[in-house]
Amino acid sequence: MPKEPSHRGSSPAWLFSFLGALSLAGYWVAAVRLETSGSATDVHHFLLLFGGLFAVYFIAAALSPRWRSNSSWLPSVQIIIWALLFRLAMLPAGLPTDTWIADLVSDVRSQEVSYRSFLLYDNDVWRYLWDGHVFSHGIDPFSASPAELERRMDAEDPQALALFEDELWQDVFDRISYETYQTVYPPAAQTLFRLAHQIAPGSIFTWKLLLILFDLGTCLVLVLLLRSRRHPPATVLIYAWNPLLIKEVAGSGHVDALMIFFLVLAVYWIDRGWERSSLLAFGLAILSKLIPILLLPLFLRRAHPRHWWVLGATLAAGYIPFAHSLETMFRATLAFGREWVFNPGPWLLVFNSAELLGLPGHATASLVSLAVTGALVAWATIRDDKSINHLITAAMFILGGFLVFSAAVMPWYLLWVLPLAVSSDSLSGQPTSGQLASRPFLLAWAVLTGLSLLSYQIYIDQIEHRWWLWVEYLGFFAVLGLASARLRARESGALENSNP
Repeated sequence: MPKEPSHRGSSPAWLFSFLGALSLAGYWVAAVRLETSGSATDVHHFLLLFGGLFAVYFIAAALSPRWRSNSSWLPSVQIIIWALLFRLAMLPAGLPTDTWIADLVSDVRSQEVSYRSFLLYDNDVWRYLWDGHVFSHGIDPFSASPAELERRMDAEDPQALALFEDELWQDVFDRISYETYQTVYPPAAQTLFRLAHQIAPGSIFTWKLLLILFDLGTCLVLVLLLRSRRHPPATVLIYAWNPLLIKEVAGSGHVDALMIFFLVLAVYWIDRGWERSSLLAFGLAILSKLIPILLLPLFLRRAHPRHWWVLGATLAAGYIPFAHSLETMFRATLAFGREWVFNPGPWLLVFNSAELLGLPGHATASLVSLAVTGALVAWATIRDDKSINHLITAAMFILGGFLVFSAAVMPWYLLWVLPLAVSSDSLSGQPTSGQLASRPFLLAWAVLTGLSLLSYQIYIDQIEHRWWLWVEYLGFFAVLGLASARLRARESGALENSNP
């Protein structure tokens, strides 16, 4: 068994405290001082502030492997404490900067809609609140779009009228985007929407607080997974301190945190040999966001067939209550995949090339994306040696490849891959030192999470400018290529020096 990597020197605790305090101040400014009206000035201030937060993040990530003894719990515990403070600081994001305390009280008491329509902080959260509201009133959230329910209200349908009795819900409805579309969020996400509604109807603060609990749960499970895989537990910093993660979960309230938690939990439990528990968590991940279904062959191959019923029962328990809406769910998901295009990379390159050749651009680019994803799944299945290392590496490349070649690459989607990349091995297949320099894909993906924030410039003029797409994706591939080449050269040199 290889020894756990050692590190020369150490980084003093005060330096991490300084970096943590600096980051905390930045998130506090983002939450209670940063204007988010969508003007060019506001967007540039947002990018400047988060650019600084990413700079601090990369410094901390570079120092974390040398911070005290990485075999102890103390560094990872301190990292997660700082991560909690960062998330709590971002909870007011979206409230008016001048009256945020009073408005926060009104939000928690369900008295009025206090948070703004987010803009730089996105607006998916309004659909979450609405779905939870509809579900809590005994209406299948998949059965009708918000616009259809409004028409039913105008026709004096008693169920629909009850949804709009409180002015708060009319305000929530007015903030929903794409109100003519049925919801695409699977049953586990709907259950969490309903839970948040039961606790505090219409409260964005409460919703974001629930997400933070799942996100911190991911951090804790990731520490356990790192220790089990003989990686430095302090490597969790690369996930826990990522500014995009903190912005999208604690700032914008994206439900992806739920899926990420169950996916990491499934990986950890399969690493522990708990097959049934792993299939349960994997099923809940699929019920939170459909994308983990791409990893189905990997998880089934690691569980005895006699345990597969657990996954089937979990999915059945989630979908049976909505059985009469399965066709609607399928059509809504297809509509999203067919119509949404945002922040694309290679997909757009294929699209433009096909158009120049006289081919249907969208169909051609989508077929190429599908082919790449299918090839990655096939490779992962054929090369599968049933090891935990292959599971993590293959899942990382499948989800990463799917995203890079997708038509719609929302910044928060990039978070799906981050914990897998953090817990993966180096190119040599050995436990890593935790240093980003020895983890080309992790380094490149962390850079991509930062560059993806350039896409928020769309709020300035509602135009997706090609230059930021080139910067974003060329930056990713350049870092990946250069870091890989440098690591291979270093490993080759070390091998030559070891042979007399």
